[in-house]
Amino acid sequence: MKNNVSIIVPVYNAQKYLKECVESLIVQTLPGVEIIFINDGSTDSSFDILLQYRQSFPDRIKLYSMQANSKQGAARNFGIREAEGKYLLFVDSDDVLEPQACERLYQKAEEAQADIVFCDYTMFSDEYERYCQHVQNVYLGELTVEKRKALLTTSVVPWAKLLARDLLMDHNIFFPEQVFYEDQATTYLYYLYAEKAVKVEEALYKYRLHDNSASSAKNVSRHFQQTDMALELVRRVEQRGLLQTYHWEMEYFLIEQMYCLGIHSCFHKFDHPPVEYLNRLLTHLMSMCPEYQKNPYYDRYLSERDKQILQTHQKSVENLIDNYQSAEFEKYCSSYAGQLHKNDTKIKELVDFLREKKFRTVLWGAGK
Repeated sequence: MKNNVSIIVPVYNAQKYLKECVESLIVQTLPGVEIIFINDGSTDSSFDILLQYRQSFPDRIKLYSMQANSKQGAARNFGIREAEGKYLLFVDSDDVLEPQACERLYQKAEEAQADIVFCDYTMFSDEYERYCQHVQNVYLGELTVEKRKALLTTSVVPWAKLLARDLLMDHNIFFPEQVFYEDQATTYLYYLYAEKAVKVEEALYKYRLHDNSASSAKNVSRHFQQTDMALELVRRVEQRGLLQTYHWEMEYFLIEQMYCLGIHSCFHKFDHPPVEYLNRLLTHLMSMCPEYQKNPYYDRYLSERDKQILQTHQKSVENLIDNYQSAEFEKYCSSYAGQLHKNDTKIKELVDFLREKKFRTVLWGAGK
């Protein structure tokens, strides 16, 4: 049978949640789904678990092993090259797919002849569950330069989106290897080359929150690689001759993803914020974006709290450390102003709806 979708799952020491992930993949309702597991040098029972499933479902599961741990980028790249499906779907080994996920995404891709199909997702843990909107439809459709620019301010994660394999192969889009935060240097390249992107308005992907993930580990130097991968994306875009067209978007990416998220990581993922790295972030920002306040996205999207953090940091790193968790910073909203701007298209639709129906009130914003 022809493979319609290849699900690519890197696995490293994932025994705690791996069975739940695998079970959600083998019950996919779409025919022609191949599931590619890449055991990335696990030292726990992950490989044994996968081997048992491989023996039970040899027609659906492919299992490979890397000789040594090479991080998710290398494992995903291996899966991309081995995949036989028309479309690819990246899944993390501690996450879960809804049973109809591949079917819904594949049908939408074929119907719209799209290179990318987004879906919404559920963020969950043992005590918590929340519906999350991935991207807004206003950014999607036939991708003009303006729509690509809009997408470059949205999702940087590689999951919860179906990708045409030809999109990656024709444009040589692979992940950096032997590093963490590899998605930061990669996902936006899909948006720069895709001709059409659409969305299924359902939460078909379940993203698990837990304390054992690589992104939540504390006091480890891997978090410094977030900066390196942000810089790598800009280098890749420049290397492909696209930096001039998407200059403002790449600059804002450095402001938000490299600097602001880097600062927050220093305070939330280290018991004592690393001063040298804090200063490195500011040095990179000021050397690459010396007139960052002129960026058109700066006022529109960056939160007031992040603006205050940046201004305080420029006075001194000691000032930043003293004030980061103080009442001085806490009075500034962390994201609401930015969210209002991102939702201004929705607000206009609601205002037009009120006028058309001659209603005086509409309730919105409660999510799904």
